[in-house]
Amino acid sequence: MILSGTSSAGNLFLHVQEEELPGTGAKEFGKIAIWLCQPQRSWGGADGLVVYRPDQDGARFFIFNLDGTQAEISGNGMAGLSALLFRDSPEKIRLHLKALPGSRTVRLLRRSDPEFLMQVEIGVPDFSNRCFFPFLESGRSAYEVCGTPFYPVSVGNPHVVVIDSTLPSETEMMRIGHTLSDHDLFPKRTNVEFAALEDRRHCRAFFYERGVGPTSSSSTGSSAIFAILRELDRTGENLTVHCPGGDLVLSGKRGIYIRNRSRIEFQEEVALPDEFSED
Repeated sequence: MILSGTSSAGNLFLHVQEEELPGTGAKEFGKIAIWLCQPQRSWGGADGLVVYRPDQDGARFFIFNLDGTQAEISGNGMAGLSALLFRDSPEKIRLHLKALPGSRTVRLLRRSDPEFLMQVEIGVPDFSNRCFFPFLESGRSAYEVCGTPFYPVSVGNPHVVVIDSTLPSETEMMRIGHTLSDHDLFPKRTNVEFAALEDRRHCRAFFYERGVGPTSSSSTGSSAIFAILRELDRTGENLTVHCPGGDLVLSGKRGIYIRNRSRIEFQEEVALPDEFSED
């Protein structure tokens, strides 16, 4: 199969067309993701696998974390996939990507192969998603687990945002992130963000993703921070999130858009072991 790798703000995603994979479902694709994303691979491991099916105006895609679990959506995964699609269709400047939560638009701002600057639509935040957060109470925005206050929000996938004046130590954020991510409150588990607001237009962040662990950046995680800060009137229509992997710039009055720079790192033929072959 032909495997491509893309990086977005420090996140490495692998991409393969669905027709090249054996099996037809999430269980099989998840097992392949585990095998491909291991750190001993020649590309050094990856945050996840994007399985996609191109169509006339973009592609339909599915995201699998490095532990094999399926994610609803990924901003950096979408951006990496878009870089590949823009490369293969140089006449296009706009794509429509179909994920489990619905269609998202990606607009090409600038290209300098193998790097692409894009505006990625994350979508409208949802503060009342009881599928992800069955504990929600009307009129309440903040909750607490094990002494840690947090704000829940869905941006197509579940997030909880912990806001403080400064970021705790990395060890403490790892501990809290692990506790919250796998807590029984969240039937589908949750992504966890830590945010320290510097002013109304800038904040620093740390990300702990379900199925991945600590990661250098997250477009949906940054969008969750933006959504919560906007809801609390602690930011306006623009926010720059300073991530370990680089800055992410977000904007929007209702929906959320993120400016994402993605680079195509490699494309090579990879043979899967016999255990993945179809009977």
